[in-house]
Amino acid sequence: MAIVNLFPTKIFKVKMSNYNCEDFKRRLEPYFHQFDERSATYAELSGTGLEISTSTHGMLYLHKEKDLSDVWDFINEQIEIYWNEIGLVEKPGIHYSWANKYNKGGFAKMHNHSPYFVSGCFYVDKTSDDQGNIYFQDPNEALQSTLPQNDAFKLSQNTVDISTFTGDLVLFPSWFKHGVHPNKTDIPRISMAFDVGYRGMDVFLKLQKLK
Repeated sequence: MAIVNLFPTKIFKVKMSNYNCEDFKRRLEPYFHQFDERSATYAELSGTGLEISTSTHGMLYLHKEKDLSDVWDFINEQIEIYWNEIGLVEKPGIHYSWANKYNKGGFAKMHNHSPYFVSGCFYVDKTSDDQGNIYFQDPNEALQSTLPQNDAFKLSQNTVDISTFTGDLVLFPSWFKHGVHPNKTDIPRISMAFDVGYRGMDVFLKLQKLK
């Protein structure tokens, strides 16, 4: 007798070996003070205010900032590996990137990053699971909710946490619904997020909007 799990979703996790947390935080911090509240979208994903959550969503191109290039070089190398591993064609390229800082109580609601292909998060500073792990929703949830399952089984299978710490990078399909648990500590949880498509995809998306 055997149970076979079909069609698993591949999540990629790797740590940057030579990452200097304090140095990178110093270089990243000024960008948190440049966001434009009118274009910021963090309020749609977080149930917290500015005193709890800060984002650079008004500045969506952190991957183009030369003073942050050491970390972005590492991220781009890992994107290439993951992109090939999941069998995507064309050449990958980061389209948008931003940073998030969650103080105590800060969290992110369930969401996805469609229409992109790969999304990811680099953990600038996170030393404890209590600061809020990323979690993923079972993509079969809609089907499972129609089945006569034990309630305890449903709850345990609905979402899965990924434990992450400073210097970790997590990559996943952009369609995969995910969120971030609340930060239970007094230490800010700082991360950078990004969306990846094929190079030239931004032009295609703009043309689609014009139709």
